[in-house]
Amino acid sequence: KERQRGTQRSQRSSGFSHAGMYYPPGSARARMCVEGAARLYTYCEEKGIPHRRAGKLIVATDAVEQQRLEALFDRGCTNQVPGLELVSVDRMKEIEPLVEGVGAIWSPNTGIVDFQAVAQSYAADVSAMGGKVSCGFEVVTTTVGEDGVTVTSRDGRTVSAAKLITCAGLHSDRIAAQGTAPGGLRAAAQPQIVPFRGTWLTLKPEFVGMVRTNIYPVP
Repeated sequence: KERQRGTQRSQRSSGFSHAGMYYPPGSARARMCVEGAARLYTYCEEKGIPHRRAGKLIVATDAVEQQRLEALFDRGCTNQVPGLELVSVDRMKEIEPLVEGVGAIWSPNTGIVDFQAVAQSYAADVSAMGGKVSCGFEVVTTTVGEDGVTVTSRDGRTVSAAKLITCAGLHSDRIAAQGTAPGGLRAAAQPQIVPFRGTWLTLKPEFVGMVRTNIYPVP
């Protein structure tokens, strides 16, 4: 619905390429996260998109968290997350000298990517392959029929296709719910966006060297 590409969630995310240790083994999210991260890095290298495999430490601060950390490590190994390590305090300090904890998972394949640049590049790829990227197309109705899906914009334009993939950010659940006519999503399968508020802080230039990598708590 925006007038430009990549101005909402793509621009306002943390820019993380996650490695895939959080998701239930065997799930689509686990498989797609691991495979998707590998493909994303390859794509960024081919297209010259800014990215950095900065890695991530998931740090346990006590014995209870350490147990959960080890379970998370086992899950990550089952999901075949590349390069995952369960590290000691000494190894943790080598990676991030100022961090405090009793142990950590080191994920060297976690990285940071300029996702706005990725979105712009994807749009250019679509156009190069003969597709069309329509900005300012706010979807107000989605009609599911035997021959496919038709979406209608607020100003009356329509697009029809055999299949519809929604990447509508915070509006994804609303768009998906529009397609619950016969042949659409089952009511039980309707996704729901659960918003939460995060806080980001920017270090002063003289303190930037205090942190080398990304540091996360045990979930």
